Amino acid sequence: ALRSGTPIPVDDLHKLDSIGWSPEGTVIAIGGFKHLWLFDVPTRNLGAPIDLGDSSETSVAWNPKGTVLAISGSGALRLFDVPTRNLGAPIALGDSSVWSVAWNPKGTVIAIGSSDGALRLFDVAGRSIGDPIDVGGGVTSVAWNPEGTVVAIGSNDGALRLFDVVRRSIGGPIDVGGGVTSVAWSPEGTVVAIGSSDGALRLFDVVRRSIGGPI
Repeated sequence: ALRSGTPIPVDDLHKLDSIGWSPEGTVIAIGGFKHLWLFDVPTRNLGAPIDLGDSSETSVAWNPKGTVLAISGSGALRLFDVPTRNLGAPIALGDSSVWSVAWNPKGTVIAIGSSDGALRLFDVAGRSIGDPIDVGGGVTSVAWNPEGTVVAIGSNDGALRLFDVVRRSIGGPIDVGGGVTSVAWSPEGTVVAIGSSDGALRLFDVVRRSIGGPI
């Protein structure tokens, strides 16, 4: 059985921005101030910090195979090859802060949401797929549906939007009430769970296009 054990000191001076389990559940990636760490769960071994340069706030996301980490922060995207420990060169995203990053289910496309109100898509080589998609409010959370055809977008203007990847079209804003902080799809891809700054959980029925009251 998994036990919490004693705390693992990672960075005594700065907060940890993002953590993510590898798909096989043996490694936890930790993003923090200018560094990435990999924690081996079975051995409880924390690897040496990996320097990320000027990335003051770091989001991390594993690809489905657990071989590549998408690392974003301070206006740049970087891809880290886990087996070789090779950190790719930063891909500039402008002056905005990156707030969310997510791989599609096939591990071929990375969606990035940022403070400038744009959604950006990149391939595994770090090449931009089309122009940035204007969302409106700062994009706080992005999540792919299980089929990899729609990206749910949460923004700090209090709205949920759905982006059709195939048609490259974005739906109108769905009013949530408070600024959206997190979005997640149900396993069957018919409901989006929404967390917001007003401390409430809401469920959006994608088929009926209806949003429930705050929970």
